[in-house]
Amino acid sequence: MLKKKWFDNILDLSIFILIIFAPLAIGCVHIWAYSLLEISIYILLIFWLYYLITNGKSLYLEKYISYIYISTSAFLILLIFQVIPLPLSIIEYLSPKAYLLYTKVFSENTEKMYFTISLYPYASKNELMKFVAYFAIFFLIIQEIQSRKRIQKIIMAIFIVAVIEAFLGIYALFTNNWIFEKFFNSIQGSSGTYVNRNHLSGLLGMTLPLGISYLIYNFISFNSTAINMKQKIIEFINSKDGTKNTVVLILVLILFMGIIATKSRMGIFSALASILFIAGFWITQGKKKQAALVIYIIFIAALLTLWISIEPLTERYSKSIENFNYLRAILWEKTWDLFIDFKYFGAGFGTYEHLFRHYVPEESIARILFVNHAHNDYLEFLASGGIILNLPIAMAFVIFNYSIIKKLSKTKSNFTKSFTSGGLASIVYILLHSITDFNMQIPANAFIFSVILAITYKTADEPKK
Repeated sequence: MLKKKWFDNILDLSIFILIIFAPLAIGCVHIWAYSLLEISIYILLIFWLYYLITNGKSLYLEKYISYIYISTSAFLILLIFQVIPLPLSIIEYLSPKAYLLYTKVFSENTEKMYFTISLYPYASKNELMKFVAYFAIFFLIIQEIQSRKRIQKIIMAIFIVAVIEAFLGIYALFTNNWIFEKFFNSIQGSSGTYVNRNHLSGLLGMTLPLGISYLIYNFISFNSTAINMKQKIIEFINSKDGTKNTVVLILVLILFMGIIATKSRMGIFSALASILFIAGFWITQGKKKQAALVIYIIFIAALLTLWISIEPLTERYSKSIENFNYLRAILWEKTWDLFIDFKYFGAGFGTYEHLFRHYVPEESIARILFVNHAHNDYLEFLASGGIILNLPIAMAFVIFNYSIIKKLSKTKSNFTKSFTSGGLASIVYILLHSITDFNMQIPANAFIFSVILAITYKTADEPKK
């Protein structure tokens, strides 16, 4: 029988290693990387099942988390249903457009043949394995991470890898990018180990609120006799833990600088929105000093933006409307057409890059370019899963946020308020950034987001010290 202490240490170390690995492995966009990530999570799940059986441990099944498990399980079952071979008569009823395509390609003896709802079942099976891995890591953290110390270890792992990536992005901004192009297949200098700078921005933007929340928690916990905010900040910096807090503050600012270095327009906007969300939360709690600390961080970040150079950013934002009309308008319009054709069960997860070009006019630039994602996660999910597959995911997300906000409104714990509001701010960031990008199609970012969702839920439960 495995002792709990050994099990906890192995689980914590494994999660730490995976968090560091996922972004550094080129965002896990290549088959070797995301396969290794998936297999590692499956092994952890089997290891947990062994521990559960041998120790007779019961599951954590609080009311809201049970509803979330049911909804996510329904989604996975429906995703499996997408790749189950069915008679053409059933396909005609479930997905009329798929039926028309199949009858056009296979004109004879179709009554003896079986087809799937997904137009490319191999790709959909790959996506299924990814989703199982994301839900598995969420499940494992919910079930086993019970203490503040262990939650903070996970947050620190995310923070460490994000800072490493931010340093790489900033370094690339001031140098040529041949190193990144050669070793990481990066086509843009400020993308760190990611292929695309927007996805580096996605990682940094999800992490930034967690770093700010860590500072706020330490600030709240700090006992001071200062009569004003300025004096308290000075005492806070000069305290016993002042060096550690100063280092964290500097690293938080480096994260923001990293986001600026990517020149991701929606990434920068979403980061500012998430910071303002944290400030707004503390104002509603009657904690103006905490809100002032956040605003102070924003002010310093703005100065750093000017130092890095405001000109490239203003140039990027000035081209926003032009770029929207140039490509994204086509992407979104034709992705919506794809959704309308497969509105019930979708065309199949993972099929987008194979189907999209058939919806684009031959004279369009989008027909020439290799377009593998919609640059809008919501539209791509709709096109891939239709209304029926997206319903359980939407339900799980609504239940998740409802339970978090309900618990947050009742808690008196500064730990819970600090890190849960930070987790919610991370969610706000990714919800906004997903309007114009596809961070949830990048395995590393989807994995990190799953981890953040789990630790946000656990912090709302007022974990023991």
